[in-house]
Amino acid sequence: MAPDRAAAANWASEIEKNGFAHHSVDEIKRALGDSNEQTPAIPEQDSFGTPSSEQFVGQIPNLGPSSYDGSSREERQVQYQYPGAFGVDGVTPLNPSPMILETAANALSKFGFDCAYYRRTKQDLLANGWNEAQIFGRFDIDVDSLLLGFADPQDTQPVPAWCARTVNKILPATNLPVRLASTWLLTKLMRWLIWPSVENMNANPEWLMPAVGKHDVSPYDILIDLVPWPQIRRLLYQHPQEFSVGPLIGAIGVTWPYAEDSCHYWDIEAGCTRMTPLFESTVADLNNWTLDPKVIEIMPQLEGMVPMKPVSA
Repeated sequence: MAPDRAAAANWASEIEKNGFAHHSVDEIKRALGDSNEQTPAIPEQDSFGTPSSEQFVGQIPNLGPSSYDGSSREERQVQYQYPGAFGVDGVTPLNPSPMILETAANALSKFGFDCAYYRRTKQDLLANGWNEAQIFGRFDIDVDSLLLGFADPQDTQPVPAWCARTVNKILPATNLPVRLASTWLLTKLMRWLIWPSVENMNANPEWLMPAVGKHDVSPYDILIDLVPWPQIRRLLYQHPQEFSVGPLIGAIGVTWPYAEDSCHYWDIEAGCTRMTPLFESTVADLNNWTLDPKVIEIMPQLEGMVPMKPVSA
């Protein structure tokens, strides 16, 4: 069910006037979403270990700008001034226009160059004495930029903001759990590529680590590293001329049987939205990543290599 236009306009006016002083992203999303859609409840034994967003539906104190240096309240106000800024999830429209899809295709084709340039820019800043917080931000994942649909990655942004906005740009038609999982993957990958320290290596699951020395030898499409399965990445490394990586990226999914808003929660103390521990543990398990069987039509070599499941929008 699409959100009511009048309700969306009222929310836009409220946010323009008061920002998020009285309402959280989750509350607005629920108000505009389809309340009749039924999804499995989170089992009690799978509690997040943190306050859920359901407990903060009431007034939220004005916590000022976000900690991501790229998702400030002022930016949110600008975002909501334009018609159509609200989707069911408060993010990129569920039915992106052909222009948005064309922009996403172009962004995918330029991803390797943009990623390499961004990586070099941040490495130069580290070499010139910038501290980690300036490069990597205060939190691991910029969930707020993802939820609000920001799709304007800039070289000046810290890693979490750049990664979230890049995912919104290259995967505008993908559902929220997949975009959030992809943001988690890209953020961890970029931290490692920018600063390959022991700490960053230990923070990544073993299956996510790129091939040792791959980035320093023969050139290849770095988009390959967004494919979670090592065996498929090896196939793509070895046969770069035979397969197109772009269609493969759009066919990647993640198994999440709960409501979309159960993959994140509002952290009132930090003043931002964060991934729930349950969702993070889900995406950290390679067994929960899937591939749309339609991709077999263009890459029959992948049949039987990984779990197959249609990816829903």
